[in-house]
Amino acid sequence: MRRKIIFLSLLLPALLPAAAQAQQIDRQVIAAVGGSGNAGGIQADYTAGESLTSTLSGSGLMLTQGFHQPEGTGDVHVPGVRPVSIRFSLYPSPADNYIHLQANAAAPEEIRLSVTAATGAVVYRQAQAASAYPEYSGAIPVAAYAAGVYFLNIYNHAGTLMESIRFIKK
Repeated sequence: MRRKIIFLSLLLPALLPAAAQAQQIDRQVIAAVGGSGNAGGIQADYTAGESLTSTLSGSGLMLTQGFHQPEGTGDVHVPGVRPVSIRFSLYPSPADNYIHLQANAAAPEEIRLSVTAATGAVVYRQAQAASAYPEYSGAIPVAAYAAGVYFLNIYNHAGTLMESIRFIKK
């Protein structure tokens, strides 16, 4: 009997790895455009967002196509349009009576403002364009608005949407 116990105690550790099963996940991103780089000891991978996303699966394998991209880090240049760098700051959110917008532009640029409710209804439209160069500061009354989510939309002189900032009205 003692021999059987010794034999099984030697045989059992040898059989366990063969009986154990594990799963392995390989994370891979498949995209039309992307790359990777190393900067300052940090590895960064990026892809350009796809306009369509889909998931295919079958026989224990799943393939998903979608988004894998960082925050924007560079300027977007459109041919025929001069790039203007403007920084916007909106506060407070949530707001009671007023929202305050500050803008700093690196070059002369006129801006127009509007406020849109989450339903898409325009609840405020600025009467005249204002210069954001070198600095703009303005307050918009929101006391009459119902509680909810709103968007401050900022347009350039040509009427192109430059920025949309979400805020909450208490």
